[in-house]
Amino acid sequence: MSSTSTNKQPLMIDRPFARGRLITSQVVADFRTPGTGVTVLLDCTENDGAIVDTAFVFGASTNTGEVALYLTTAGNVINISNSNSWPVAYLNIPSAVVGGHYFLDLPELLTPIPRVGSGAKNRGILVEKGEILVGAKIGAPWNSGHFLGVQGGFF
Repeated sequence: MSSTSTNKQPLMIDRPFARGRLITSQVVADFRTPGTGVTVLLDCTENDGAIVDTAFVFGASTNTGEVALYLTTAGNVINISNSNSWPVAYLNIPSAVVGGHYFLDLPELLTPIPRVGSGAKNRGILVEKGEILVGAKIGAPWNSGHFLGVQGGFF
């Protein structure tokens, strides 16, 4: 197995995944306050964790609005609160098109990108063992929603 000059092993993905949910009535009041109105996208309470490299909204209607992703250590959706959850990605959909793809801007990871030069960073969400990645629409529910999806790999 290859390693870097500091003898660190590369990140190994065991099983890839692609998950998605239709978001209509899964809402939270505002970006800062996740609650029980979220939907589970990725549950890592029973495995070693995962990395999400892409998060997107697939336009299933012409509804506009805001979508957010949260990480939580609550163990289940019923116990989600501000004390055990935090926002990790956000997207404002100002004008939606049926069939359009809208990508959420994910945070930078510390994993290096080989041979790209200085300042280059991978983007993604590290979902550690025991955490759950949830998503929700912010504000009022949509009559007909959009699909919120993530893809990446389990460790």
